[in-house]
Amino acid sequence: MFVNNTRKTFEAKSPTWQSINDKFEFACPDGWQSFNRARGTYCMKMFYSSYPQYIAAAQCALSDAYLPGIESETEFMWIYCKYIFYESWIEK
Repeated sequence: MFVNNTRKTFEAKSPTWQSINDKFEFACPDGWQSFNRARGTYCMKMFYSSYPQYIAAAQCALSDAYLPGIESETEFMWIYCKYIFYESWIEK
């Protein structure tokens, strides 16, 4: 998903199996947040960039990811909180 057309990019990808506490579990890479959707679990990460949507989509593809949409209030609040934190950090 692309917010404000040139401010923030969100990537999504599927989690991978990782060994956690001697068990194998689905886990997102470091810095990524997992979200449960009807089609499975997805990992999302926010990037602060100044790319138009078509370039952001190409950058996502290089990371084996894509620009997602928002499917739940939980995802929306995560994105909103990241946005608020970033905006208040920049202004200080």
